[in-house]
Amino acid sequence: MMFTEPKRVTALFQEELITQRHRLYTALAWVRILVASVALVYSIAFKSHGSNYWLVITIQASYILLVYGLILLSDSNRERIVWYNFLIAICEISLLGYLDYLSNDNLPLSFLFFSVVLCALLLPFSLTMLVFGMATLCIIANWLNLTAIFSEQHLSVDSDFITAFLKHYNAHDGQVLLMIIVGLFLLTIIVNRLASWSFSNDVKARFRHRQMRQVLSFNRAVIEHLKTGVIVVTDSGKVLSINGRAVLLLNLQAQVAVTELVDLSPELQRRFEQWLRIGMTAEPPYRHNNGAEEVFVNFEHFGDGGLRNIAMLTLESVDEIQQQSHDAKLAALGRLTAGVAHEIRNPLSSIHSAAQLLDEDGATPKQAKLTQMILKNVARTDQIISDILGLFNDAKANRKLLPLRATLERYAKDFLDVHHDKGFDKLSVEGNAPDNLYFYFDTGQLEQIIWNLLQNAIKYADAASLALTIQYSLSATKRQIYIDIMDNGHGVPEDRVGHIFEPFYTAGNGSGLGLYLVRELCSANNAKINYFPLRKDGEVAVSGACFRITTAAHFSQQEDQEGVE
Repeated sequence: MMFTEPKRVTALFQEELITQRHRLYTALAWVRILVASVALVYSIAFKSHGSNYWLVITIQASYILLVYGLILLSDSNRERIVWYNFLIAICEISLLGYLDYLSNDNLPLSFLFFSVVLCALLLPFSLTMLVFGMATLCIIANWLNLTAIFSEQHLSVDSDFITAFLKHYNAHDGQVLLMIIVGLFLLTIIVNRLASWSFSNDVKARFRHRQMRQVLSFNRAVIEHLKTGVIVVTDSGKVLSINGRAVLLLNLQAQVAVTELVDLSPELQRRFEQWLRIGMTAEPPYRHNNGAEEVFVNFEHFGDGGLRNIAMLTLESVDEIQQQSHDAKLAALGRLTAGVAHEIRNPLSSIHSAAQLLDEDGATPKQAKLTQMILKNVARTDQIISDILGLFNDAKANRKLLPLRATLERYAKDFLDVHHDKGFDKLSVEGNAPDNLYFYFDTGQLEQIIWNLLQNAIKYADAASLALTIQYSLSATKRQIYIDIMDNGHGVPEDRVGHIFEPFYTAGNGSGLGLYLVRELCSANNAKINYFPLRKDGEVAVSGACFRITTAAHFSQQEDQEGVE
């Protein structure tokens, strides 16, 4: 939320303000209902108010129903809560003034002070002053005893209002009245200002607290998914946090809680104390146990000021760093190799043209043999150059949703059409997956992958009766598709399996880039390729090589295309 644009933050703050105002309004409304219910029970129990008994009961019950109805209405109209509260205040003051007229005591007038204070807690200052003004009129009317004046039996045609007023006027009571009004005024202002200030601060605090919780949750999620192991400790060695990557790198038992660094690893504690003393460390990579990876350990303090007593240990896999360095060197070498290969092609074309001219002259058999040797090696060199240039081509995959079975059958047919004249015709497509199965792939790159694997099988399988099979299936989770390119040859020797996808690794006369190119093309299409040797299964002679392509499964041709460039 802290990364949201200012307008959105303002809108979210207003939503929180409305929510908190609704909570306060609901609480005050229930307080009103509680007080009115007590007054109603009192009126029913003691049957006060004489002849006005039923009228008073009706007024009190109607007030309770009004407040309860406005509570229900406020749930769907929270923006109008201030006006609902103002309406309740107007009704309260009017009803209390009328009840004071009906009763013989000042009990309703006492509730008037309570009503004004409740209104001051929620209403803005202007509306609060309006409510105070109405309450003041009711108090003055009660002090002047205007109802008694107008109900005097001696107030006849011959007497006037002034005479009756002077009869009931008391100067001492006027001073008391003034003090009551001034006191109520000051109380109303103080309550309103304090309530407004505290309410605003409370809403801001709640809003910021919610922001902080979301940011902390986001930070925890980010740290948990870092590729670097992270252990947060105090200067005393108390472990505050450890992410999942650190647990994996150190081969820890995730269910065992770790509270002290020395309990986790005395060696890490020693290195940490040394770093605290001298501010640096030059230790060799650390391995926690036999099942753990070798890691580089680094230390760094958190932030400034009060956070300087908290440090972070970062654990980086030695194998991954070496692999990244290797990949970077390989990429640089690849760019250099691609440039050199492109420059070689020009003189290679001249050599190829000269060899063809020599071959056309019809020289001696020995010269013809040498000429064919030149042409063969020129073609091989040209193929190596093509592989290198294709390998480091920056063109991105143009992935499309393809029907699985139809696509594989088409590629198999095209392959057989090309190789039929060469005496090879044993290629089949098999599968037990639904017909409505689709997958995303670049059509040209998929064809290149399959043809490369099939040609490798023909070249290296070394089988008396070679048979190739393209087999497809759906994973048990129904989320992935398996495309297996299989042959019945002798397979790849075990000592070479770990190297077959490495660039420039070859067991024959090839460039050593074929399978590496296949792996890179699969990766460009969010797919994986693995090698599985086929072994003899019982009495059925099943042996050879199997290259499995794994990609995501889709069950509808109308599915939205993934966000892939």
